[in-house]
Amino acid sequence: MYETDLETPSLGIIDYLKIIRERWLLGLATGILFSGLWCLYQFNQTPLYTSGLQVLIEIVNERVLDIQQVVDEREMTRSSAVLNQHLLQMKSGEFRQFVVEGLSTSQVNAILSPYLSDELAAPSLSGVLAGSFDISVNDKLMAYSIFATHPTPEVAAMLANTYAEAYIRYLSGNVGSSNDNALSFLGLRGGDLEEQILNAEKELQAFKQKNNIVSIDASQNLILSQLQQYESERTRLTLELQELDTTVSQIGMAEGDLGKLLKIEAIAGYRNVSAYKQRIEMAKTEREQLAIELLERHPRMVQNESTITEFEILLADEVEEAIQNPSVLAEKIRAQYDLNTERITSTQEDLQRLEDLAIEYDV
Repeated sequence: MYETDLETPSLGIIDYLKIIRERWLLGLATGILFSGLWCLYQFNQTPLYTSGLQVLIEIVNERVLDIQQVVDEREMTRSSAVLNQHLLQMKSGEFRQFVVEGLSTSQVNAILSPYLSDELAAPSLSGVLAGSFDISVNDKLMAYSIFATHPTPEVAAMLANTYAEAYIRYLSGNVGSSNDNALSFLGLRGGDLEEQILNAEKELQAFKQKNNIVSIDASQNLILSQLQQYESERTRLTLELQELDTTVSQIGMAEGDLGKLLKIEAIAGYRNVSAYKQRIEMAKTEREQLAIELLERHPRMVQNESTITEFEILLADEVEEAIQNPSVLAEKIRAQYDLNTERITSTQEDLQRLEDLAIEYDV
C-alpha cells in the first residue's frame, strides 16, 4: 500500500483576477437587480422632511429658600444633571400631552392628514408626535437640538417651533407656581420679622428715654446737618469776597476819575449816589434853559449855580464813602470766613470721633 501526499495549489493575485473576469457578469447582474429593487422601494415610500432648531438653556440657582433649608454648594446639582432632567421632561408622555392640548384644530388636521387612510384606522396624535421628534442635548453649548420629521415640510417646521414654544410655556407655568409659593412664604416671614423689629425698636427707645441716652446715629445726623450749614455759609462768603475783590479792582483801575467811578455798579448803586447824580443833571439842564433868557449874574442863574455846586460836593463825599465801603465789607467778611472755617474744622473733628465710636462699638 502506497501513501501519496497531495499538495493544495496556492492562488495568486493574477489567479483571482482571472476568476473575477470569468464571473463579473453574474455579480453585475446581481447588483443591478438589488439596486432596482431598492429604487422601487424608495420610490413607493412617502418622502419625509426634517426641520430642526436649538433651544438655549440658562440655569438659575434658587434664591428663595425655606429658612430651615440647608444649602451645601458641594451637593448642588450639576448643570449636566439639570439638562438631562429637562431632556427627560421633553420626552415624557406628560409633556407630549401638554403639547397635544395646545394644538389648534387646523394644526391637528395638518399633522394627521398624511397618515389618514380608508383602509386603516386614524392614528393617535400622541403616537404620531412620539415618532416625529428627535431631541438631544449638548452639555457644552447648554442647548437642546429639536428635530421634527413629517411628510409635509411646512408641518415639520411648525412642529419644531410648536414643541419649543410649548416647553417654554411649560417651564413658565412651573416657575409661576414656584414664585407664588416663594411670595407667600416671604410675606409671612416678612410680617413676623417686621413685628420683631418694631418690638425691639420700642424696647430700645424706652431704654434710651429711661437712661437719657442719645444714640450715636442721632448725634452723627445732628452734627452732619450743622456741617452742611457751615459749608453752605462758607460758599456764600466766598462768593461775596470774590465780588468785593472785583469791585476793589475796578475802583483801582478808575484812578479817581468820577465819570469812570460812577460806571461801577457798586458805586452807582451806593446809598444816595444815584439821586445826587440825577439832581445835578436836572440842575444843569435848567441852567442851559435859563442862559437863553437871563444874564450870568441874574439871581436865578446864581441860585442854579449854587445848587449844582452843593450837589456836586454831596456826590463827591458819597462816592468817597462808596470807594471805602468794599474794603471795609471785605474785612468783615474775611473775619466771618475765618470764624466759619474754625467751626467747620471743629465739627469735622466731632463727626470723626463719633465715626470712630461707631466702629469701636459696631453700631
